[in-house]
Amino acid sequence: MKSTILILIISTISFISGCQATGEQYQADVFTTNDVNTKKEVKTIELLMVQLGKVQIDNTSGKETATKAAGIFGAVLGAALGSSKNSETAALAGLAGGTVGAVGGSMVADKVMVDGVMLTYIENGKTYTSAQVGKECQFKVGIAAMIFNEDTKETRIQPNNTCPITQ
Repeated sequence: MKSTILILIISTISFISGCQATGEQYQADVFTTNDVNTKKEVKTIELLMVQLGKVQIDNTSGKETATKAAGIFGAVLGAALGSSKNSETAALAGLAGGTVGAVGGSMVADKVMVDGVMLTYIENGKTYTSAQVGKECQFKVGIAAMIFNEDTKETRIQPNNTCPITQ
């Protein structure tokens, strides 16, 4: 019984820590199904500088998921632990466990920091910068492609380098 409870606690902690936004959806080389098989205007630019940075990402949905999951887990665990006494103790322990779990889950951050880069580039003789979610190794000084959305003013500078494969 004790080892089962320990496994459940460790699993929940792992789950809650996994409820964190990665920002992956903002990377220039990530596309939605609406982007597939569509024509987009692309400009070539010259990257002058690649600087390491961080990008702050909203983690509201991860926090909500962690709060709900931890609350449910706490209620189940509390009821299970309290059931060895009697049904009234099980109900109170379940309520207390659910409350403690929800409070614990709500401690997941609203915003998280993910890897990013600040790219300085030349386009049509003018110098610009653009913050991008991604890794520094994905970019290098030189020619790169940039997808520009006129409506949102969004620039997606496509990676022009590959990162080393880690094992």
